Amino acid sequence: MEPDLDGFREASVKLRAALGRDVPFFTPTPTTWPPGTPLDPQTGTPYDPVIQPLASGYASAAVRAIVVLPGANLRADEVISAAIGEIEEGKAVVVVSRTSWDDNKLEDATLVGIYDETWEIVQSDLDGIGPDAADRVIIHAQQKEGGLPGP
Repeated sequence: MEPDLDGFREASVKLRAALGRDVPFFTPTPTTWPPGTPLDPQTGTPYDPVIQPLASGYASAAVRAIVVLPGANLRADEVISAAIGEIEEGKAVVVVSRTSWDDNKLEDATLVGIYDETWEIVQSDLDGIGPDAADRVIIHAQQKEGGLPGP
């Protein structure tokens, strides 16, 4: 008896649709300074600290995802054994479809919002079942101080 890989993939898509949540991903945008502003070549910021950028921040995209967040109320360095593997407290795993990953250009995202908290993306891995091409992306995130990026 052969495993039903197509059935597993279809079940994963249905699971994300039914039990997933819309998770915002944040990608840094370039900082634009007023024309003629002399910039420090090492930091990329003006020598004059009072000069404000014309534009900077993050582009965002909300993507349907499954969030694995063990011990959401604890912030100790314990290790939890979850269905997806061992995950330390204060860390999370977000699973998105490869299509959502590609369509929203999330490969450059540096932050993800989970339950109104900011999480730093530390690793992302293409993943799939069987010999076919990867059909989902597993994103590892670590809790970060401060709020979500915004206006």
